[in-house]
Amino acid sequence: MIPFVRKHSSVLSICGVGLLFALLPLVVKEGYLLNILVMIVLFAYLSQCWDIVGGFAGQLSFGHAAFFGIGPYVSILLNMHFKVWPWGGMVAGGLLAVAVAWLFAYPTFRYGLRGSYFALGTLALSALLTISASNVDFLGGAQGLLVPYYEQSFRYMQFGQKTYYYYLILAFMVLLLFFVNGIRKSRFGYYLSAIREDEDAAESLGVKTRKVKMVAMLISAFLTALGGTLYAQYMSFIDPEILSVPFSIEIILPAIIGGGATLFGPLLGAVVLISIKEGIRLYVGHAYTGLSMVVYGLILIGVIIMSRKGLVPLLSRVFFAKFKGEND
Repeated sequence: MIPFVRKHSSVLSICGVGLLFALLPLVVKEGYLLNILVMIVLFAYLSQCWDIVGGFAGQLSFGHAAFFGIGPYVSILLNMHFKVWPWGGMVAGGLLAVAVAWLFAYPTFRYGLRGSYFALGTLALSALLTISASNVDFLGGAQGLLVPYYEQSFRYMQFGQKTYYYYLILAFMVLLLFFVNGIRKSRFGYYLSAIREDEDAAESLGVKTRKVKMVAMLISAFLTALGGTLYAQYMSFIDPEILSVPFSIEIILPAIIGGGATLFGPLLGAVVLISIKEGIRLYVGHAYTGLSMVVYGLILIGVIIMSRKGLVPLLSRVFFAKFKGEND
């Protein structure tokens, strides 16, 4: 029994976490708290998508809001003009995000942009799409777009209760955890880790670094765009702000604070950050604009001081140190 548990510990952990979050709506029934739960699982999903390229591959991207925004814009426009169901629009948006990611990443990786130069490139991508969406009437301009309402049904991804949206997004998050767990244990995952630690050394050992980074970028962009459609269906509205750099930072922070290149780091980071953000909004309101970002910064500084790799490695180290001390 114990060898089986050790061998499948990650899968069992994902099942346990999924079950725990699935039971939360049975206890949390108030609308405001349900909204917090939806935001937690959504940003855990988005941050995990970013972590594929930003954490596992070590390519710091500040432009993932661009891929996030492409998904809902495509989905809504196809729905408005061609009556395409959101599910079909979601896939189409994901494919367009892949195309944009390829157009950006191919020359970027081809000419060896790394580190801060790669980060600046992703900043430019996000800024370019934000400005474009704000000034194109077909895309709704600065006012954005409303999600067309048809009926409450799974087909149109429209529900009368927040609980249904929560379970839908939770399902995507859990499936992503299984997918990322598979990546971690695959040869592709080892290639990503090698690139993160030392790209030149990985290339000297025969790893096709450019190809591996490109695949990670495309996978991350596709999955992020799917999350954008989920967000739009839940909010029933989008505007160019979802393409902006500040939104990219909101996607990145859970992974950095929770622990990049870890299975549950983005989820833990989302729980901490969304809870703090909503707590500030509830108790302080809008009296102090930007207070949540100040608190985020303080938390980030504190986590970096205690553990550069985030909360999950920090908690793991504390746990194993305590466990070892009890056994000595």
